[in-house]
Amino acid sequence: MTTAGIVLVAAGFAAWGVGAVWVSVINLQTKILPKQIIWLTGGVVLVLFTVAAILEGEPSRILEFLLAGASCSAIFYIIYTIYPEGIGFGGVRLVTLNSLTVGWFGISAAWVSLALGVVLAFFLSVWLLIRHGVGKGSKIESPIGPILVAGAGVAALLVTMFLI
Repeated sequence: MTTAGIVLVAAGFAAWGVGAVWVSVINLQTKILPKQIIWLTGGVVLVLFTVAAILEGEPSRILEFLLAGASCSAIFYIIYTIYPEGIGFGGVRLVTLNSLTVGWFGISAAWVSLALGVVLAFFLSVWLLIRHGVGKGSKIESPIGPILVAGAGVAALLVTMFLI
């Protein structure tokens, strides 16, 4: 990769990091995943990665990270459609952003990030059930944003470690 390409991709991941942390903090405080921040961050990542792919002479990479974002978010959209009380549409948006970003490394990396987020969410759910118990009519709510971001972050870190 050229220096310009590396800088653009690094800037894209930095933008994702700032947006993802910002969204996670808001999600922890309010249980809301703000769409404005998610879409703004996604737009910045999309532009930076698109320019990087063109500069690197790899326009097919654009299709790959777009497919990564679309394919992973499609699963969450189906879950949202079936059970909107379980995950809000903000979760679908965040999965789109995370998958688009990690999708720079390929569709499989995006799916790994989604799988890691789901596994982390499962373990958090088990821990919450053990801690709070399950009673008739009880409802335990946990913000999913930080968990999905952690999964994407770990996947990006693992891919980066194996590429270096």
